[in-house]
Amino acid sequence: MSYRYVYCWLLLASLQLAFPTLTRAQGSPPWQWVRQGTSTTASGGRNIAVAASGNVFVTGYFTHTLTLGTTTLTTDSTDAFVAKYTASGQLLWAQKLGSSGQGTGYQLVVDATENCYVAGVFRGTVHVGATTLTSQSDGDEFLVKYSGQGILLWGQRSSDLAPNYHTMGGGADFPLGPYLNLHLSLDAQGNLYTASRFRGTITRGTATFTAQGTDALLVKYNAQGQVQWARQGGGTGEDYAADVALDAAGNAYVVGGYSTPATFGSVVLPAGRSANYNTYLLKYDAQGTILWGHALAPTSSPAYAQLQAVGVDASSNVYVLGGFTPELTLGSTTLSLPVVSSGHVFLAKYDTQGTALWARMAGSLPPNTIEGSNGYDLAVQADGTVTISGAYSRSMTFDQLTLGTPGGLNQTFVARYTPQGVPSVNWSNVMLRE
Repeated sequence: MSYRYVYCWLLLASLQLAFPTLTRAQGSPPWQWVRQGTSTTASGGRNIAVAASGNVFVTGYFTHTLTLGTTTLTTDSTDAFVAKYTASGQLLWAQKLGSSGQGTGYQLVVDATENCYVAGVFRGTVHVGATTLTSQSDGDEFLVKYSGQGILLWGQRSSDLAPNYHTMGGGADFPLGPYLNLHLSLDAQGNLYTASRFRGTITRGTATFTAQGTDALLVKYNAQGQVQWARQGGGTGEDYAADVALDAAGNAYVVGGYSTPATFGSVVLPAGRSANYNTYLLKYDAQGTILWGHALAPTSSPAYAQLQAVGVDASSNVYVLGGFTPELTLGSTTLSLPVVSSGHVFLAKYDTQGTALWARMAGSLPPNTIEGSNGYDLAVQADGTVTISGAYSRSMTFDQLTLGTPGGLNQTFVARYTPQGVPSVNWSNVMLRE
């Protein structure tokens, strides 16, 4: 059977929509272009980055063969790939990781000179120049750097926490995206920050860390892949870092979750009401000193709150996106669901000192509240305009804007907010069919 996956890019939003069946909501901006990759077995795009020039980088996985434009990549099993397109959609180059086992690319970022950093998972071996990376578990994480011309410059392996694997049709195994632990961000000097989680004992640079359960980890690398510093945080339970973003001064803003009272440097986060994860927002300076931290905990039980993404504007205001139920207080704003629901999306803005400026929620209104909704990623422009993406069932309401679901199917959404938190454009209504 031949699987055909469409890679679609809204260049203005710098967000990826990678689903087989697409419908566009009324009022959406016109598509700039669409490019398709063809695989004889299976393939998928996992992440996208847009350079200042408008050139587009994408990473993902493929099994056996993948054809992008006139370039065909081949592998004996499942491998990661990275590709570069011009702003008008012309393929410049495509490379595979070259794993002898399985590999998948999940995260990537691009610096000012269009070097590309890719993170993913692999098992088996990967050859990076004269260096061979060998997985020590069923699935280790890799971090590699490509030049703007597609030359592999360096690579590293880490075994923070083995991801789960899923079996696709044809017997090919590949790692599930939500379980990747490594999240990337670049500062203006080309230093790379990674946010992740780990179990057991690990070493980063000259520092060794031991987790009591699962702990969060923030690491700063220089452009040559050398560790500058690393910071651990957590408690006795399951803790993680979900995303990291940087301001112009190199301050790092980290979001994640924790299950018991957790310590991050001088910041101690209390236990919340959630029986599973509570969520947090932290700020570190460029030297790795924690400056402040906030626990974003539900105010009633049963409950959950989960931050998925963080971004920063040119004024160092911080934007966070996630999901919650049934009530969440951020600064002077309390978000409360009208009825019991499995979850709503929330978006909040903080200043650089950690003061909450505003918070907004979006989700299904009665009677379509049982399935819920969640926010997964955001892109922040210099002026503070925010574009968010996520998923919902049945219906999704942003103030006075409502999206439906033909046939009650699960849907993804893309929406834009002004710097004041007003939903200004309902960009896309994208249907996902199993």
